[in-house]
Amino acid sequence: MANKVLSIEIGQSFTRVIEMDYKSKNPKIYNAFSFATPEEMVTDGAVEVGSAFNSILAGKLKERKINTNKVIFVLNSARIASREIAIPNVKENKIKDILIANASDYFPVDLNQYQLIHEIIGRSGEGNSKKIKLSVLAVPDDIIKSYELLAANCDLTLIGLDYIGNAIKQLMVKEIPEDVKVTIKVDATVSILTIMEDEEVKLQRVLNYGINDAIEEIQSSELFGDYLEFEEAMDIARKRTCVLLRFDQGETNYSESDETGMEVDSQKLQMMRRNVTESLETLIGSFSRVLDYYQSRNSEKSIERIYLVGLGADFSGLSKLMTNELNYKVIPLLQFDGISLSKNVS
Repeated sequence: MANKVLSIEIGQSFTRVIEMDYKSKNPKIYNAFSFATPEEMVTDGAVEVGSAFNSILAGKLKERKINTNKVIFVLNSARIASREIAIPNVKENKIKDILIANASDYFPVDLNQYQLIHEIIGRSGEGNSKKIKLSVLAVPDDIIKSYELLAANCDLTLIGLDYIGNAIKQLMVKEIPEDVKVTIKVDATVSILTIMEDEEVKLQRVLNYGINDAIEEIQSSELFGDYLEFEEAMDIARKRTCVLLRFDQGETNYSESDETGMEVDSQKLQMMRRNVTESLETLIGSFSRVLDYYQSRNSEKSIERIYLVGLGADFSGLSKLMTNELNYKVIPLLQFDGISLSKNVS
């Protein structure tokens, strides 16, 4: 029997759930689904334990006949610090002691309010110079405790916590062939830009911007109905191009045929596209500054393309707008070669 685990990422607007193989080199995904996160459930990275989330999750698991009760929560918060370090080659039960003794060298925070979580990611050197490479997280106590409570409340066994930055790194190593690998994960309220050289993270920035403002522009346009929920507006953005190709673009000649099958006022649609595009200027401008910073210090390195993941990859037209404004080819990454899908997963 496969050793399965639930991987759950609770975002400000969306919760993603994947049932997959645990500790497998080439994991298979057996089930995947998402649902709207209950309002005000996530506060500064910590989650509120309440009956609404438990009820929705239990219902979704029952609907799909999922019996897996082991869970790994994927954390996504600007309050989490992440470092890759190398320590002497010691026995694994001694690693924690070394980290605690040297923690202040790694993280400039009050470690009385944080817990350190580590993972061995490699080994290097030989003989006396042999080293252990670690990925280390400093996670605020309140975030960890909130997820422990949530797991217990959902009758799930918590077997680990991961950081979205680590998950992105693993994805990049498996899926992106370039020497200089760049991904931008865009979600509702947080985005993460990661640059790697070979298998080493050179730069990672968490930005407190996402597509939430753009989704609100779609909702407030009322072109597709009154009082759209975030998930409904995101579905519109997935099926219909709601952005312009450039910030300074004039009138568009986009075809009005799309998957929604909805007739809309062309002038109002043009105005909505303008408003949605303008709402993304701060986000894309932030990406541009981070990329310029990297290139100014690594002029000998060439970024060939950027891979877009997260909700942003599903946002029709966003990759084209980013391509034109960032002057790098931006490609939505929607399929992954290193992960196989069960026939049940659509």
